Order: sequence, then C-alpha cells, then structure tokens
Amino acid sequence: MAALKWGDVAAHGGRFRIRAGRYRGVESTPKTASSVRDVDILAPVSEALRAQKAQQATARLKQGQGAPEPGQDYAFTGPEGGLLNPNWLRDRVWYPTLAKAKLRRRTMYQTRHSFASNALAAGEAPSWVAAMLGHTTPEMLFTVYARYIPNRTRRDGSALVARMATGTDEAAPSRSATGEGAR
Repeated sequence: MAALKWGDVAAHGGRFRIRAGRYRGVESTPKTASSVRDVDILAPVSEALRAQKAQQATARLKQGQGAPEPGQDYAFTGPEGGLLNPNWLRDRVWYPTLAKAKLRRRTMYQTRHSFASNALAAGEAPSWVAAMLGHTTPEMLFTVYARYIPNRTRRDGSALVARMATGTDEAAPSRSATGEGAR
C-alpha cells in the first residue's frame, strides 16, 4: 500500500500491479518474484480508489500543487501529501478505527487473512485467491485456509463482493445443503 502508484492502477484496467514495497522507509521490489503480480480490483475497491484519487487531487489543488511527478504519484500519501508513514497510519487511523468499531486489536497485515478466508468462504476459486495473494501454488492456501473452502466454486470475485456488502453469505447454500456439518 505504501509503495502503490497511480500508474500501477490506471494502466491495467480493472487490476493494479504490485511491483514494489516499502519497509522501514526503503522502497524496493517485493521479496519474492511471485509477489510482483496483478490484483483484480473488485467494485468496492474501485469506488474507494476513485474517491481516494479525487480527495488527493483536491488536497493538492488546495496546497497550490499540480500533478505529481511521474514515479512520485503514490496512491496513498501522508496527511501532508508526503510518503505514507505506516506507523502513523497504524497508530492514528487503524487502531482507533478498530476501537470505534468494537473490533479486537489486530495488525493491518491480518486483513490479508480476512480477505482470503472471506473469499474462500464465499465460494471463490482457491486458485483465484492464491493468485490475488501472490502464492505460486495453492498448497499454502490449502494449509492455512482449508476450513473456509466450501463445496462450490466461483472464479470472478462476485461472491466475495456480495458477502462483504451484506455481511452474510446469502448467495451460498446452507452448510447442511453442501454436506458440511456444524463446526
């Protein structure tokens, strides 16, 4: 998130490319080759990115700035428009948001697990979920998330969007209908 640039979003129509990361202020390529990947932009993410870009443009205009220089067009910036500081984001935004929502404290990285478990529970194809996470093979996915994989598949992200919009799995048959017992 801290190294995502608008050029990596706009140029891939319906997808964004992860090609860099930033750790302790140093931007570099991701740690594994499979981490460089294209990620599908689901409808709610697309709406959020549009809003983010508009807010950024408004802030830059208020500050008397034009468009950012190519290569400096970060999708997420700090409150003053500079590089995003993940520590600031975690302490000033993430943890207070969790507290306000009455959710237990967790790291931002754990949203990756939430995505995977919710996508699988919604019936998304494990191969699609693995590709979105940057796994070269689904074995890791099956090892960690097998309990969330129901006896049905989809391949386009629509079941996850429906699950996230309603907070339930309305499109899915009940567990008893799929042969799964109570857990």
